[in-house]
Amino acid sequence: MSTFSLKSQYSPTGDQPTAIEKLTAGLNDGAEHQTLLGVTGSGKSVIGDTPIFVRTSQGVISHEPIKDLIQRLFLALPNYIEHRGDTEILTSEKVPELLRYEAYSFDPATGRASWKPIRQFIRHRSPNKLYTITTACGRSVTVTGDHNFFALRNGKLQLMRTSDMTRKDYLPLPLALPAPHHPLQTINLSDYLTRPERFFVSMPSIPTYWAANAKILRPLLTASKTHGLFYADERVSLSLYHKLTAALPTLQENARIAGHRHPQHTLLTQAVTDTLLRLFGYYIAEGHAENNYIIISSGDDEIIDDFTRTLKDIGLYWRRRPDTYDYQINSCVWSGVLAALCGRDSRSKKLPSFWTQLSTPQLAHVLKAYFSADGGISGQSIECTTASRFLASDVAYALLRFGIVARIHKRRIRLPLKTERRDYWRVTISGQQFLRIFSEQIGFIIEEKQRRLLTLLGKTYNTNTDVIPAAGAWIRKTRTRLLIRQRDMADGCGVTRSLVSLIEHGKRVPSRQTFDSILTFLEHHAGKDKDVVREIIAQRGLLELYWTPVKNVSDVLGEAFVYDIAVEENETFLAGDGGLFVHNTFTMANVIARTQRPTLVISHNKTLAAQLYEEFKEFFPENGVHYFVSYYDYYQPEAYIPQSDTYIEKDAKINEVIDALRHAATASVLTRKDVIIVASVSCIYGVGSPAEYEKVSMKLSVGTRMTQKELMQNLIRLQYVRNPIDPKQGHFRTRENIVEIFLPNGDEIVRIAFEKNAVTDISVTKVSLAEREHVRRVPAFTIFPAKHFVTPQDKLPLAIANIQSELAMRLAELKKQERVLEAARLKQRTEYDLAMLASAGYVNGIENYSRHLEFRESGTPPHTLLDYFRYAHGDDFLTLIDESHATLPQIRGMYRGDRARKDVLVQYGFRLPSAVDNRPLTFDEFREKTGQIIYVSATPSAYELEKSGEHVAEQVIRPTGILDPIIEVRPTKGQVQDVIREVKARIAKNERSLVLALTKRLAEDISDYLAEAGIKAEYLHSEVKTLDRPDILKKLRTGEHDVIVGINLLREGLDLPEVSFIAVLDADKEGFLRNETTLLQIIGRAARHTDGTVILYGDTKTGSMAAAIHETDRRRTIQAAYNEAHGVTPQGISKAIRESMFDKTDQDDETLVPSGTSTEVLKALEHEMKKAAREMDFERAAKIRDRIQKLRGV
Repeated sequence: MSTFSLKSQYSPTGDQPTAIEKLTAGLNDGAEHQTLLGVTGSGKSVIGDTPIFVRTSQGVISHEPIKDLIQRLFLALPNYIEHRGDTEILTSEKVPELLRYEAYSFDPATGRASWKPIRQFIRHRSPNKLYTITTACGRSVTVTGDHNFFALRNGKLQLMRTSDMTRKDYLPLPLALPAPHHPLQTINLSDYLTRPERFFVSMPSIPTYWAANAKILRPLLTASKTHGLFYADERVSLSLYHKLTAALPTLQENARIAGHRHPQHTLLTQAVTDTLLRLFGYYIAEGHAENNYIIISSGDDEIIDDFTRTLKDIGLYWRRRPDTYDYQINSCVWSGVLAALCGRDSRSKKLPSFWTQLSTPQLAHVLKAYFSADGGISGQSIECTTASRFLASDVAYALLRFGIVARIHKRRIRLPLKTERRDYWRVTISGQQFLRIFSEQIGFIIEEKQRRLLTLLGKTYNTNTDVIPAAGAWIRKTRTRLLIRQRDMADGCGVTRSLVSLIEHGKRVPSRQTFDSILTFLEHHAGKDKDVVREIIAQRGLLELYWTPVKNVSDVLGEAFVYDIAVEENETFLAGDGGLFVHNTFTMANVIARTQRPTLVISHNKTLAAQLYEEFKEFFPENGVHYFVSYYDYYQPEAYIPQSDTYIEKDAKINEVIDALRHAATASVLTRKDVIIVASVSCIYGVGSPAEYEKVSMKLSVGTRMTQKELMQNLIRLQYVRNPIDPKQGHFRTRENIVEIFLPNGDEIVRIAFEKNAVTDISVTKVSLAEREHVRRVPAFTIFPAKHFVTPQDKLPLAIANIQSELAMRLAELKKQERVLEAARLKQRTEYDLAMLASAGYVNGIENYSRHLEFRESGTPPHTLLDYFRYAHGDDFLTLIDESHATLPQIRGMYRGDRARKDVLVQYGFRLPSAVDNRPLTFDEFREKTGQIIYVSATPSAYELEKSGEHVAEQVIRPTGILDPIIEVRPTKGQVQDVIREVKARIAKNERSLVLALTKRLAEDISDYLAEAGIKAEYLHSEVKTLDRPDILKKLRTGEHDVIVGINLLREGLDLPEVSFIAVLDADKEGFLRNETTLLQIIGRAARHTDGTVILYGDTKTGSMAAAIHETDRRRTIQAAYNEAHGVTPQGISKAIRESMFDKTDQDDETLVPSGTSTEVLKALEHEMKKAAREMDFERAAKIRDRIQKLRGV
């Protein structure tokens, strides 16, 4: 494939088309630098109360709102959250194993549903408009508008914009939900009691275990309490019980719990019996909970007999209220448990939160009781009605465990004897297939209901409830291709010819059974037509899912936040009321498709690079998309610390998969034009000369004169390893007259067949499981080296001689300086490396000799991935620098850090001086090697803007519709008094303010002055303790502070939607704190509020002020015009206020050390201090040292 082919089911929207046109035109006009500048806030996500089906790393399945899951993780791991504009991302690789999750997902390629790891948890601001998708079966989900669903349209699975969906589209559901591997056996009632002070526990096992465990228990119990437990059957509080059982779990045996004044005890650990599960079902259907008792209402003797037996088994007493069907069970324990697990009243009802941990037979008992008490037979279906939307969704999910797809319908029902109407949800099971499953696996307790159900099962099978919306045109095309008549296919499938005709012309949708028969019939007649067989296999994927048609797509107002997860491989997850598969993605490929140029995409971290790689791979499936990052899973660079005479040997663990991807990337750059490489900043490190890499490669073709032995010798020269038993990438082995070569790209095996000293056959086999049988024969093939650092065999002696020459010169230099130890060390190490290099052609640390092996001049830059692009494509390639504000500083800083470490190694005889030429590129060298550049950033730095000049393409439309703030310029005279008036005006509206001064002293003085004026003010600058800063910001948001005075609040990463006013004092003092870029970033902080205002105090309007005002006004004009044209009303943001990690600590640092753990904390701090020193972050090391001294009382 020689051209890029963008595969996408949607088009750019908003101001994207303009940006794409401008960038493309700039590239075609030869612009070397361009910037894609935008604002953040768009996404492909669901609202917070959307139920999501997930599984923990321990195998525990749960079903909960996505907001609860993500916020729980964010609160537990605040230091691992990555902020990208208004988006917060928690990457799973940073999460402890115990907190990792999987989502139930389906593979769009095969239709198969399975558990897949969640790679990222995401929260960001909601756009102004959301969409609620409702299906014909009543399931619904509210999502953002861009590219959220895999839907079936005209028989083809397509990734579709939410806003483009119609009633012609079908959405997928799983045929069944998985059961847990280890079903729930017991529940501990204390886990569900929200007011522990009300409950007391009897612990009869304490005397039994006291003698052997007195040392553990005595510190937890007073002497009087111990005596009471032994001799007076005293109880302990629930909180003390938790402490005792945490110290000695065996004390849970036979523990019983009751309220303070309630003598009716019940076992704290309850076995999950069938009768107990039915009790939960009855309560959900006909019960409610008060503080000290529960009520279950029923007039059916079978139900009453069943639940009263259960009450007796668990030791509860009940009474029937006079003249009612209400049964009152007095137990504050069970009242609290049932309310927490199943809801207190009809509108809060839900299945018990542990239902996902029940086996399928266990779950059947809950549903049997619920449907028996609250459901029944209505017409040709089973129905139940509930006032709880959550319960209706739970029941629909639970029925999926049995393979039953229920329908949910919302209804407005008038209350008895009232004119008021309320919302209710009806859950319906229809269709012979689903009714039969219900009868056989769930059923009714009440015999009459069960008998009526059995009478339904003899009816004619209703196919309308389970259909496959297949492409009739495909069926017709395949049938005619195989020369089959309609009548013959109809007879073979057991249907009428007219039905086949209707299906082929799209006038009828086949049932699952009919479609399966059609595919089986076509497959039988396909014979060896591989193309048809492949298409049939793809169509069979539709049978792996249930398909429900879209009923309605409606607009709804945005919320404060929307949530998302990134799922490994499939990028789909089960979510929504009743369960729908949802997809998330974003685009970044139109410029590449239009310019048709090889492209290097550089990101500042591996995680983002991986995400970009997957997205480009999806949009360019027919082109060469590759991933190039550092192949180290762990890397400790070689270093020497003279102060302690400590040598740190290089320690690294190479990830073979990533190494294979790197080889695939470089080979692709050299062999094709339609190539995209997504790389981290490691692409500026040396990887060897592309010219030598290609030169030493071996080109084989059928008919080449060569013996099998000569090929093996050449492979060893190319650094392949012979491995006849367990070959891996970069290995080879022989099988009689065939040599199998496992290419370093990890993706292919090349088999070379010999006969009479000549190559007679070359075949290439895919290694991936999906294509294991795909073998292609080729007339010729190029085998690239197994390592990137290679030197032609004939030049290796010269390279070794050059290294020896440098060694001799350096030894003479060291001896002249009387540095005998360093000279001996260098001689021993280098001669060992040279011996290895001469015998094996390779040595660990070979990159330190790269200058000689590549025959480069001293001081010249190393060959990097950029050189591969230049070698193969000249200047005709494109460089995209993603998140350029973060990526470019990394590129700038890498050279200096590497050089400082290498200089020490050279000085003390660990390496030759030429080792410093194995290094990353300097920034100037990087710039010289790149092609045309597009910087992609929402906050580009001055460098990007300066280099791009007029070539800046913008995406400045916020989904919230909020405009950039209004800017005023006022004189400096009386500026503080003016600020006080403005701040008080905001206080009256419950809004917050920021004030920016030029110095720390001035910030503190202004803060005091504002406080004297009755304003709750605080200052914030670099001398404020790091641990105190989040608390100050939190207090601003909660209203404990009205205003914060600071120097350069940008470095705090502020995102404060309550702030509507920013005052910039002395704005006319040109400098770093008042230049154009800084002012623009400051102004952007007020763009979180619909009434955002910025006042610049200055007696003259500086160039920076004028430029910042002009730029803001320009953006504001664009945004206002867009809002007016599209009917967008700006909507403020409501951002959750997180609990601070340090809320329970005092201001003093000593309280940060928990009692009894000071030694461990000091050791940890000392480790961090030494690490910072090794990394030459001396400022951070000094701060940690000061903290250690303070903790020690120095």
